[in-house]
Amino acid sequence: MKYITIYLWGFVSLLTASSAELRAQEFFAAADQLYAQGYYAAASLEYERVVFEQPGNETIICLALLRKTECLKKEEKFEQIGSLLSRLDDFSLSDSIRQEIYFQKALGYFMADKFEQAEKNILPVFNLEPYHNETRVSSALLYTFSLHEQGKWMQAHAFLRRWIQTEQQVKLPEQENILQALDSLYDPDALPRLKSIRKAKTLSLIFPGAGQAYNGNFGKGFVNLLLVSGSAGFCAYNILASNYVTAATAGVYLFLYFYFGGANQSNWLVPEKNYKKKKTYNEGLKQYLSHITPVLLRQSPSTHE
Repeated sequence: MKYITIYLWGFVSLLTASSAELRAQEFFAAADQLYAQGYYAAASLEYERVVFEQPGNETIICLALLRKTECLKKEEKFEQIGSLLSRLDDFSLSDSIRQEIYFQKALGYFMADKFEQAEKNILPVFNLEPYHNETRVSSALLYTFSLHEQGKWMQAHAFLRRWIQTEQQVKLPEQENILQALDSLYDPDALPRLKSIRKAKTLSLIFPGAGQAYNGNFGKGFVNLLLVSGSAGFCAYNILASNYVTAATAGVYLFLYFYFGGANQSNWLVPEKNYKKKKTYNEGLKQYLSHITPVLLRQSPSTHE
């Protein structure tokens, strides 16, 4: 009787496990179909059902969450990708899968304009064995682009030189040509000269309009100078006309408004100018790196399938 009970218990457990696996496969199929039809929110829910149905199956859970990541990308919910894939941190996954997880997390942060977090989350990829050549190259480019967006061009240059020199599939003379091109692109004299908000504000306080001129906004600087001068003249005129109340209220108010307002313009004029400079320079770097990507993607003998 004892052995019969054990046998029946084992049989029931097997049926239950098989039933759960079948349900997970059904949810996967349903989610994939919804994704293909463009119903990304509904597909996300179905992938979560797969996770719920397979609480101990790390491989299935990982696959389901990675597919849900694609739904979040389509919905442009990039900030949620990092927290979603962080649910896999405690799993005993292979280096091959972890490489993809780190890349997707970093990509999500990058698309959400959180470049520091993208930089931080892509770094673990380079400590793993390079199983997938395409993911490895994409990770190197993503790390480089994250540094570009933060203005860390010299750090990006040093990383690319070191990384390309260790890539077995990049051979001379291609390697030497690439390194020479990178040295030229990242030449310190070619780097964009970014402006300082603090310096622009200080110049505006010393002489109205000077901060805008320093930032290259000469028209705005001239207008600010006219407004400050005009308000000062209005205040002086009312004092001479014995309109002391008007001078002390409207005159002083206008003067202070335009004087400090011109200095405070630096809070948005300077970042806007720096953004345009960085964008123009980074686009040039991106175009070249995209140009050499096919060379870097050539299959290396050491790359695992």
